[in-house]
Amino acid sequence: MAIAARPASWWWKVTLCWCLTRLPVASTSPTVKDGTVSYLGTVSDGTEAFLNIRFGQDTGGERRFRNPLPYSYPAGTTVNATAAGAACPQVLGNPVPSFTGIYGNVTEISEDCLSLRVSRLLGTKPSAKLPVMVYLFGGGYAFGSVYDDTAYDPSGLVRENAAKGLPVIYAAINYRNGFLGFAASDALRNEDNLNSGLLDQYLGLEWIRDHIEAFGGSKDDVTIFGEDVGWTNVQLQLMAYGGKAKPLFHRAILQSGPTPSGTGLTAGLSDTHTAQLTGILNCTSPTGDGHAELTCLRSLPLSVINTAAVEFGLAFESLAGLGTFRPTAPSPFIPDAPSQLLSTGRFRQDVEILIGWNENDGTVFVPSTINSTAYFSAVVAALFPGLSQSNLQTLGDLYPEDAFSDYPSEGIDRNFFRAAQVVRDANFACPSLRLAATLPPSSAYVYALNESVFTLGHAFYNRSFVGIDHFSDMPYVLDYVAKAPYSSVASQADYDMAAHMSGSWAAFATHGHPTAHYNANKTFSDWPSTGGGAWLRVLGGPRDGASSIGSTYGEELPARCAFWGQSDVLAQTYA
Repeated sequence: MAIAARPASWWWKVTLCWCLTRLPVASTSPTVKDGTVSYLGTVSDGTEAFLNIRFGQDTGGERRFRNPLPYSYPAGTTVNATAAGAACPQVLGNPVPSFTGIYGNVTEISEDCLSLRVSRLLGTKPSAKLPVMVYLFGGGYAFGSVYDDTAYDPSGLVRENAAKGLPVIYAAINYRNGFLGFAASDALRNEDNLNSGLLDQYLGLEWIRDHIEAFGGSKDDVTIFGEDVGWTNVQLQLMAYGGKAKPLFHRAILQSGPTPSGTGLTAGLSDTHTAQLTGILNCTSPTGDGHAELTCLRSLPLSVINTAAVEFGLAFESLAGLGTFRPTAPSPFIPDAPSQLLSTGRFRQDVEILIGWNENDGTVFVPSTINSTAYFSAVVAALFPGLSQSNLQTLGDLYPEDAFSDYPSEGIDRNFFRAAQVVRDANFACPSLRLAATLPPSSAYVYALNESVFTLGHAFYNRSFVGIDHFSDMPYVLDYVAKAPYSSVASQADYDMAAHMSGSWAAFATHGHPTAHYNANKTFSDWPSTGGGAWLRVLGGPRDGASSIGSTYGEELPARCAFWGQSDVLAQTYA
C-alpha cells in the first residue's frame, strides 16, 4: 500500500522562484518494444523517459526483509511508463529539512518499489548500442528515489552530451533503504537475507543487462556511478561476492562518498539498531526466538513500521537519520570487511574507475559551533571512538590548529575547519586515493572539485564557511544548473563547469578516459591517470588543472592519508 506525503516549504524562498517547467508530452508517446512487452514513455526537453519499470517483486508482507525476486511482465503487456513510481519506504515530505530545495519532496512510498527509469535522446533507435550510465543514489541509507528530479534530473546529462557527440543512455535503480533494506540479526543471517538493499541494486543491474538493448543501450558498455553512499554502493558492487560477481558493469564512477570501510559494516550497528527497533515495535520475543520476531515484524502495517523507523533514525542522527541502518559484513554478498577485501585484491580489478571528492566535503558533517582545541578533540574522539589515545594524538599533530584559519565574518573558529578536514580526509579523500592506488596506473582517474553553484546561496544565509560542500558535484554532473533555483545564482563559471564535468563523465563512460573527446566546450583537458595514486585533477577554482598529490595540491595529503591507511588505524576505525 502506498502512502502519500504532506507539503513542505521551499528553499531560498526569499530570493528564488521555484518553478520547474517541462515541455509538453508529445501527443504520440515513444514506444520501446522488448520481446512481447512494450513500454510507453514521455518526451520532455528533447529526451525520452521511461519511468516505473518494475524489475523486482513487491517486498511487502511476507517478502519484507527478504532478498529481492525478479519481476517479469506477462507476455503481451503494454507498460505505461509515463509516470514516476513510488519511493521505497522513508520519511515523507522533505527528507532533509535543512537542505530544502536540494532534494524534492517524497510524495509516495510503497514496499512495491523495485523499479527503475531509463532516459535517452529523443529518437534513439534500438540499434544505437549507446554507452549506459546507471546511477545509484545516495542519501545516507536513509532516503532517496530515482524519481527525485530536483536532485537527479538526467535530462541535461542526456541532451547536452548528445549534442557534444557523446550520447549515452541513463538508467537509475530504486532500492530499499534504512530498516527495510539493511536490517540485520542472527535470524536474518540464518535466512540469508542480509543486505537486501544492495541485492536490489544487483537485481536492477541484471535487468539492465537483459533488457537495455531494447532501449538503444549496450549491455557490454555499462558504467555505474553514485554520490554520497552511492559511492559506497558502487564500491560494494565492485566487491560483491569477493570480486567474483557477474560482470554487470565495465566502468565505475565514485563521487564524494564515504568509503564502505568507514561506514562501520563490521561493527554490528545494524544488528544493535534492529534489536532496539524490534523492541519499540513490540516484536521482541521473550524467549529470544528470532524467527518469531521476524514473523511479527512482517505482519505489521507499513505505516506503523515506517513511522517507528523514521523516528528511531532521527533520534540516532538528527539531520535525516543518516547511517542508522547500513550494509553488514561479513555476508554472502560482502564476504569480509571491505578494508580486507581491498587489501587482498578481492574486488573487480578489471574495471576502470573515476573517483574523487569535493574540496569541503566534511563541513556539513561536523558542528559549526566547534570553537576550541578541546571541543575539536571531543568531536574527533566521538567520530572515531575506536582510535587509540596515541593515534588520536598523532591525528591532532597531523591537523595542527595553526594550519587552519578562523572565518570571523561568520563567527567560525579554525577548529571547525580542522574537524571538517579530518572528516573529509578520513571518509572521502584518502579512501579515494587508496582505492585508486590498488588499480593499474592507467585505469584510475582522480579528481577534487573546487567549485560550487551553491556559493551565492550560502553567502545569502551567512554560510559561506561551508565552502565547496557535499552535493556540490551533482548539479554539474547531471548538468542542471540552468534549472531553477540554480539558474538564478549560476555564474558563467558554473555553466562551464557543468558542460565540462558532465562531458568528462560521459567521455569516461564512452571511452574510459575523461578527456577522450576533448575540446573547450565538451570535457576537461589535462587529466592524467592517477599513476598509482600520485596525480589528480583539480576541477575549478584557482588551482584548476592537473596536480601531483602533496605538491601543487598541498594539504599534507601524503602524510595524512598514510596515517588513515595504517593497518592499526584501519582496524580501529574502518574494520
